[in-house]
Amino acid sequence: MISEHIDPRGKLYYWIGEERSGFRAEGGTDFEAIDEGFVSVTPMRSDLTNHLALEGMRSWEDFTWD
Repeated sequence: MISEHIDPRGKLYYWIGEERSGFRAEGGTDFEAIDEGFVSVTPMRSDLTNHLALEGMRSWEDFTWD
């Protein structure tokens, strides 16, 4: 499904999304929250650092490229 919208600055943009067939606003779901006018947010981990690999590289501190 593609729909046209106008952003707050008056510019046209297109929203590409799924049709909501099979949508059921059951209690305690994101669908229910959206149906009631709330925003559904999926928490994501933004720190993608491989901390185990960093620990292994700590021994590189005294390494020189001679």
